[in-house]
Amino acid sequence: MKRFFFIISVISLGLSSCSSDNNEIPTKSSETAVANFKVATKDGTVNEQQTFTFENNSKNAVSYLWDFGDGVTSTAKVPTYAYPSCGYYTVKLTVTDSNGKTNTVSHDLPALCIFGGHHPTQPAATDF
Repeated sequence: MKRFFFIISVISLGLSSCSSDNNEIPTKSSETAVANFKVATKDGTVNEQQTFTFENNSKNAVSYLWDFGDGVTSTAKVPTYAYPSCGYYTVKLTVTDSNGKTNTVSHDLPALCIFGGHHPTQPAATDF
């Protein structure tokens, strides 16, 4: 009887040691995304839209959502955009990391008319 329990114990031990040692659940990166960007302008021409290039300096991001402040959005990493009219716009960049967490940064941007219009904070000239 002792021999029977010994054999069963050895068989049980042998079977349990055959399982994979890789019981760890893979985890995603613990690096949190940080949104950051700069804005560069291209030289404008009279009565043409001013074009902006958004330099993306975000860290640890896997996706990007730009909101240009006028109802237009983009998912490009480094977008270029020309505003259809003069004004001040709040540009927002929301980045998402590999864990699905988001981070947002925003900057106010003046889209100025070049000679062909008036500055958005100044009233148009009035003739008397």
